[in-house]
Amino acid sequence: MDAAQLRLYSGHLNSLSDIPTEQSNQIKVFLSCNLPGEEFREERNAILSRVIPPLREETKAKYGLELHHVDLMFGADGGAGGIVDSYEAREFRLKELLRAQKLSAGPCFMVLIGQKYGKRPVPQLVLSEIFELIQTALLNSNGRRARAFNLLDKWYIKDENSIPAVHVLRPVVESDGDDWSEDRDSLWNVLMYGVELCCREGSLPPEAIRTYFASELENEVKHGLMHGSERGGFVVERKITDLANYAGEKQAQVFTETEWNEVEERAQLCTGSMQLLQSLKTDVIQANLPDECISRYSILWRYDSGIDSQFHKEYIDELCNDLTTKLRDQISEAAAAAEARKVYRSRLHEEVIAHWRKAIDRGRACEGRDNEQENLLNYLKDERNTEFYTIYGESGSGKTCILSSLFLEMKNLLPQSTIAVIRFIGLTHESANLRDLLQSICQQILTCLNRDISVPMDFPEVLKFFSALLHEIPSSIQLVLLLDSLNSLLPDFNSHLLQWLPSSLPKNVRIIVSCQPHAHGMFTRLKTELITKHHENFTEVKPLGQDVAMMLTLRWLQQESMCITNEQAEQIKAAFNKCSLPLYIKFLFNRIRKWRSFDLIDSKVLGTSCSTFLDALFEEFELKYGKVLVKHSVSYLTASKTGLSDMEMEDLLSLDEHVMEHVHCKSEPVVRRCPPKVWAQLRDELDFMLNLKVADDYDVYYWNHAIIREYTENRYLANDSFRKKIHCTIADYYLGNWFQKPMKYKNLNGEEKLVERYVLSQPLTYTSAGGKTDYNQRKYDQVPRHLYLANRLDELNAKVMFNYDWLYNKIKALSLQKILADLSLNPGTEATLLESALRSAQGLIEKNIDSLPVELSGRLLPYYHTYPNLRSLIDQCGTAGLSHCAIVPLFNYHQVPGSPLQYTFEYTDQIDSLLVTQDGRYVFTKSDNSQVLRKFDLLSGEIQADIATSYGKAYLSPDDCYLVIVDNEIEKAVKVHNAMTGNYIFQLIP
Repeated sequence: MDAAQLRLYSGHLNSLSDIPTEQSNQIKVFLSCNLPGEEFREERNAILSRVIPPLREETKAKYGLELHHVDLMFGADGGAGGIVDSYEAREFRLKELLRAQKLSAGPCFMVLIGQKYGKRPVPQLVLSEIFELIQTALLNSNGRRARAFNLLDKWYIKDENSIPAVHVLRPVVESDGDDWSEDRDSLWNVLMYGVELCCREGSLPPEAIRTYFASELENEVKHGLMHGSERGGFVVERKITDLANYAGEKQAQVFTETEWNEVEERAQLCTGSMQLLQSLKTDVIQANLPDECISRYSILWRYDSGIDSQFHKEYIDELCNDLTTKLRDQISEAAAAAEARKVYRSRLHEEVIAHWRKAIDRGRACEGRDNEQENLLNYLKDERNTEFYTIYGESGSGKTCILSSLFLEMKNLLPQSTIAVIRFIGLTHESANLRDLLQSICQQILTCLNRDISVPMDFPEVLKFFSALLHEIPSSIQLVLLLDSLNSLLPDFNSHLLQWLPSSLPKNVRIIVSCQPHAHGMFTRLKTELITKHHENFTEVKPLGQDVAMMLTLRWLQQESMCITNEQAEQIKAAFNKCSLPLYIKFLFNRIRKWRSFDLIDSKVLGTSCSTFLDALFEEFELKYGKVLVKHSVSYLTASKTGLSDMEMEDLLSLDEHVMEHVHCKSEPVVRRCPPKVWAQLRDELDFMLNLKVADDYDVYYWNHAIIREYTENRYLANDSFRKKIHCTIADYYLGNWFQKPMKYKNLNGEEKLVERYVLSQPLTYTSAGGKTDYNQRKYDQVPRHLYLANRLDELNAKVMFNYDWLYNKIKALSLQKILADLSLNPGTEATLLESALRSAQGLIEKNIDSLPVELSGRLLPYYHTYPNLRSLIDQCGTAGLSHCAIVPLFNYHQVPGSPLQYTFEYTDQIDSLLVTQDGRYVFTKSDNSQVLRKFDLLSGEIQADIATSYGKAYLSPDDCYLVIVDNEIEKAVKVHNAMTGNYIFQLIP
């Protein structure tokens, strides 16, 4: 292991920038053309239905990348998703373009440009200093164009919350409709004239005119090509050669700008717009893209529509073929370049990086917690303290931030030899399950110690290994283990009982955990059963208080070059007086940072707690985007548990006919899918509550705090029937049930029709460009859980639990343990028999996965005629399994599962005492010549930690509270110990 990796694993990075950059798993291509997209309607429909679907399949299969086509004009008919022609919409489009440039692993930009320069909107923001220069220039001018200068004061208002101050275009409300329609062009002209005057005077540079009055298309093209051309992109230039002949046609306004020729008394192409358009093509497009990335087409006007899919079929076909080839080539080049840069990272490496990223994200935001940090630091330095430490507090109190900050500062607080390991429980698959959590922690510690030792797979062995490893840390090294959010552990392996936490620590090992005070009874167990000697090992994390909350808010505003008015500050103080949890402060700040100095604030939007704030927020979203869209989108995200990518969310919404009826309530698109803008706009609003992370090789979004997840579950998924429908749709999607299969819907006339939704096939495996087999881990993770929660248990049996191809590929891709977890979803006799067969064959299967069919058949044949699911699996072993192993057993030749034997506990010492508790849960064994009492949990089949007692024969008191040891050989005494802990109580000497 090199030095950089050692620093990463041991928590001692020299700089946070040393964390390896995350390699993107998606190709995100943003499509740009003039709003609202009518100019290229036929081309865009063809791209969406003919180019993207096959390339999505190909890109996923060959390169393991997700292709996402972002056409924000698709569905821009007002049916759903907000207003298209607004400043907010323009800013949103630019943000999505920047998102594509940031996240795409390959080409990220596609331009469709014709003979229209595009709309030049009235500037939304003007620096107040420049605004005043414009006003002065207009006042001093005698020109006719300056007469409308009073419109500046009518439509612009000063925002003093911005630093420096800006003049903002006043929001246009419904009552302004006629006024705005009458004033808009005049306002644009007077502003343009004012800027021209300032440029002549020299108070503004000449390029100010283009800066303030460029078209929306030019702004997008500049952002896309001048700031992201290295990622790849391409331009389609279309010319209607005889367009000038139809300048007087009403439909011509869709394809170009026209003006009236007074001399010839006819309409003609607008000279000024044509010059600006040519400048855009020459100075921006051709200057930033090689010629091979520009496709040029010349066509003729056809009838009243201008462009017609039937009469321009040859052109549309050529366009689709060219785009498919260019996009495929650029994706292939990007994938090859990424493969060349790719450094192999083990699952452990990915796990360590994921928790580092979370620590950085949360640790930087930790402020106002000096006392808590000091308590933790004192614990780390106290060698006499032999128990672990607990910080506790209600959800949203900042426990995660405190541990993250401590972790980031570890290299400055403790010696360089310290090994610091942090886990945010529930952040990843490996950190949610106790066995996987302990395995990854052990692997990380062993790597830091440069020990090449395998960590066991079975939980009892993992637990023993973990406990032993803590006591094997060299005395010259200090180990610090930080475990955040114990309450997020899955209940598997009785994790909530916390018996896996060590009761005593070596002096060079420190463990700090966090939990909520009322979750799963954990906190009570910590205080009464686990931390019994050092009662000072608890710190409560309380709200920050009004003063600290206000101080942080003002500091954050200053960092964003903002301030607030005195009236607004008083409202915020009143809100913080009711709730000052760090999470609530962050929630509130997301609202405050959008306030203008002239905004009147309704205190209801502030809420009085995290939950009431979220109430107001989601009610606002439902009013803005529609309850159907918000409810279903948020439900899919929450139900997924691991998060969803943008493309997955669009696919799921496209399969949800209730959403489709809402989205396409005013028109019927050629392609019946959810428009990208519908989810993207809502995701943009939710952004401050989301994390972008990697799950199963997908870039996914998920809630960044448990409070949000729990809130959305209660708000949207409380109804059993609706919740099952959500899980059904997700299950169908990952099963590939709707691939190339039309779905029913009713059009606006009430007629029933069938149309495809263009979703992925979702096979179990993919064959990559180099012939390598890749596994659809996303499917393996999602299908079992959603079939179970949808109560589709027969399908769960047929397609997962007793499906040979599923078992073989998932074991090969992940592990046998993941299959055993699937079997626990639908317990029963058949599942138990299969689990027993897999466990008994585990060693052989792990050595050679191709032995799976013969090992299963050789153990399960006696049940062939008794259990239908096992019969189906055995038949599959003899058919599908033949490609892996040609041996087909005719009779069982292994021990048959299902016998009375439940557990086998290996014990090397002589057993003189065998004790069973009254409730039948625990078994104790002991040798008279040993002080060690072995403890076995019959409920879970786990071996518990050994208990130190005394020499002699052991007996249990009738209430199971006391362990009585009769020593007839050494001390000739009767000794009494606590049966659960082994603590000595007293002795009787005859």
